[in-house]
Amino acid sequence: MQVFEHNLTKHFVSFVPGRSDSKTLVLLDGHRSHVALVLAEWAKQNNIILFILPAHTSHLLQPLDVACYGPFQRLYNA
Repeated sequence: MQVFEHNLTKHFVSFVPGRSDSKTLVLLDGHRSHVALVLAEWAKQNNIILFILPAHTSHLLQPLDVACYGPFQRLYNA
C-alpha cells in the first residue's frame, strides 16, 4: 500500500493538468493494496473520485476500452 499511496499522492497529482477546482476520476482495480480509508479521505480532500472496480476484474471490464477507445478505434479503422 505504501508504494501505491506514495505514487498517487506525490507523483500522480503533480502530472494531472487543470487540477484547480475540477474533479478527477481515477479508475482502480479493487485489490486490497489499492483500497484504504486514508487514501479515500485524501482523495476527497483533493477533488479526486476513486472508482473502484471489483478486485481482479479490470482486465475483463476495461471501462475505457469499452466506452471510449473501442468506438474510436472502429471509427478510425472505417
